[in-house]
Amino acid sequence: MTVSFLLNGKSVSLDVPPNKRLVDVLREDFHLEGARPGCYAGECGACTVFVNGELTHSCLVPVFAAQDTDIITYEGLADTQEMKYILAGFDAVHYHPCANCRQSRLLTAYALLTTHPVPERREIDAFFSGHRCGCSSMGELYTAIEQAVDMRRRSGRHGRR
Repeated sequence: MTVSFLLNGKSVSLDVPPNKRLVDVLREDFHLEGARPGCYAGECGACTVFVNGELTHSCLVPVFAAQDTDIITYEGLADTQEMKYILAGFDAVHYHPCANCRQSRLLTAYALLTTHPVPERREIDAFFSGHRCGCSSMGELYTAIEQAVDMRRRSGRHGRR
């Protein structure tokens, strides 16, 4: 089956079995490793990507369902200024999730801060409720998000409620 969609702003098309999972297509066919297969049940969050602007567990999406969608992976946002603030916030407080969930947590933080420039803890909890990895604590995540917000605020961008 030929499937076409936007991937990180570029139009792509490929022939793949229709039931191949999107996470596997991203990794195997496009060599994008930010979305990682974990549980293949939509519970761990390691495979998180944006599909049409919504955070989505790509392990649950058969590639045929990606037809005519707009998919953005961690790699598509890695060089944005917003992601640089998030990375700097994570680094400043030494919040380093494991290699299995790092990119999905960064992508989720991006979604959070895009919709909630100065998030409350309940908003952080809601956005990260789909992540199941014991590599770090929610307390560490709160501090990292707060640091990213502070860095962005000091730069003069966003961050006022």
